[in-house]
Amino acid sequence: MSISGTAALDQGMITGVDFVRALQESLATGGSSAYNNGAATFQWRGSRLVISTLRVGRTGLSAEGTATVDAEGRLSGRLAATSTIQEDPITGSFGLSGTLAKPVIRRVY
Repeated sequence: MSISGTAALDQGMITGVDFVRALQESLATGGSSAYNNGAATFQWRGSRLVISTLRVGRTGLSAEGTATVDAEGRLSGRLAATSTIQEDPITGSFGLSGTLAKPVIRRVY
């Protein structure tokens, strides 16, 4: 059985990475990133939750990507973030792994 839907996200926090610092300093561990708005498209396929479109943003920062959560709570996926706080925008890619309890977000070059 497959269940699908969309969700609107309003004022939340992504923990495990400060995207602005990670983009500026090439670090990608620790911290958090607040967002003001976002959206997700998801599907529950068997024992996996597949988020095929995830977008979050706030003034000066946007991130989007995909993620999968399996029945044991393991995460996998990719995110791309863009910071426009500085004059020249900075964009970077991030890999998502770990678990729901302990997500790991690492910069991918």
